[in-house]
Amino acid sequence: MTNIPTDLLRTLVAVVDLRSYTKAANSLGVTQPAVSAQIKRLQQLIGADLFERSGQGVTLTSRGERVLARSRRLLSLNDEIVGLGAATMRSDLIVRIGTPSDFVASVLPAILARFRADHPDVRFILKSGFYEPMLQQLHMGEIDLLCSLSPTRPPDARYCETQEMLWVRATWRSRSKPAGQCHWSRAASLAATTATP
Repeated sequence: MTNIPTDLLRTLVAVVDLRSYTKAANSLGVTQPAVSAQIKRLQQLIGADLFERSGQGVTLTSRGERVLARSRRLLSLNDEIVGLGAATMRSDLIVRIGTPSDFVASVLPAILARFRADHPDVRFILKSGFYEPMLQQLHMGEIDLLCSLSPTRPPDARYCETQEMLWVRATWRSRSKPAGQCHWSRAASLAATTATP
């Protein structure tokens, strides 16, 4: 049995109602590539194209029209069920944050505590990992926010601070991940091989 996540259906409805992937992304608070990826995933799960290719904006196929009508009904039922639990945390008050493990303990606690003081209803779900996989998760809509270090400025970054990288010791070695698994281990390997005695 295939289960279709309701966020994919919400993305479909937003794209159709706003007649634009970009406007749907702004409405949903995600990036345009994330909307494209969610529509592609939905089409894979259903096994059919939902949109016709044309220069006149978003046009549904006949099957897309049927999927849209049922999506609206399903989302309406979903929202009705969620509304039955008055004490249930609203999904729009949950922020999924991706970050490297060093930020989880050192940087984020104080920032999130200050934010929660002003917005006590907001909950955070923290995911920790390496930059490239988390960037993919951001573009796929699996996380809402990425706080991380990057060797170059990402083109879709909302806020970015540039700092000079200083290598303190060229004999650094990682036991947790082999060199080449992340930007920083590659930088360490490069610094170690080009360092002069």
